Amino acid sequence: MPPVNYAVTQLGIAKDAFRAVLNRAAAEGRLPLVVAAARYVLDELAYDPTRLGESRARLEFLDQDYRITFALPLAFEFIIHEPTRTVTVVRVRLLD
Repeated sequence: MPPVNYAVTQLGIAKDAFRAVLNRAAAEGRLPLVVAAARYVLDELAYDPTRLGESRARLEFLDQDYRITFALPLAFEFIIHEPTRTVTVVRVRLLD
């Protein structure tokens, strides 16, 4: 596991979506793959989110970077706030 350099949080809606993803993955027999992908992304978000995925928007007025990354079969959308070294997961999706 890489060192933790950023605090990672999730919006409530992202937590709910992640629970739904886990339930669907379990029903489809893909839970181990989904858990491994989620662990990888969350570890990388805590280590250096600026190297993960691609930027979708720079929110200058909030000093935030909105990004997306994929670790099959998952997609994560997240916001980086560099001054506080905080990452907020805003959306998690299970790709078909």
